Amino acid sequence: GPLEFDFTGTLKSWSYLDQIHIIATPLTNGVMDEAQDVCVSHFFQRILHVR
Repeated sequence: GPLEFDFTGTLKSWSYLDQIHIIATPLTNGVMDEAQDVCVSHFFQRILHVR
């Protein structure tokens, strides 16, 4: 879309949540990260070895 958080394109309704359990790359989320905990909670619940 025209703005960073204005989703209007073909990926507007796309989701990968049902397949994220196959991600094998270590993920982290820190206090100073821009993504808030609520935004990454789905990843933390479904990917093994996340910190």
